[in-house]
Amino acid sequence: MVNPEIYQILSLQNNSSKETVQKQILKITYQEKHILNLLAEKLEFDFTAYSKEFKPYLSTDELKILTDKGFGIASHSWDHPKYGDLSLKEQMETTDQTFAYLKENGFLYETFAFPFTDFQVKQDFFEELFKNKEIYCSFGCAGVKLDSVRKNFQRIPMEMGRLVKQY
Repeated sequence: MVNPEIYQILSLQNNSSKETVQKQILKITYQEKHILNLLAEKLEFDFTAYSKEFKPYLSTDELKILTDKGFGIASHSWDHPKYGDLSLKEQMETTDQTFAYLKENGFLYETFAFPFTDFQVKQDFFEELFKNKEIYCSFGCAGVKLDSVRKNFQRIPMEMGRLVKQY
């Protein structure tokens, strides 16, 4: 039985199926992430406790071990949003937060790789990003091709299920 407050939070009818509830949860966007916190509260789910127990992310110490083994740890945003859906202010907040963390912990901070894609990211983001003279370049994810932004290089999106030779 689903808590009736869950239906209300998701704007669903009280008799909605479990599948409908699941689909509605999966439709929650980055900008609506506060809804996930409301749902977690009603379901008595603690994201922090879950992260401590299951460790879905590498710790700073684990990242440093990888660095010592020759891997480069660099910027990919703080919380992995789709940049084309964010305002310039939100884009810069998540970018600046990750650069501060990287610099503070001795990781690479002179590049930035977009999570998902740089599609629909406006020129003003690049202008703001490259005001920071420590940043050498950025990486999009539109396959091998030239970009209209001189310091933005496209990379191959490996998570899309296509073979590299298809690019």
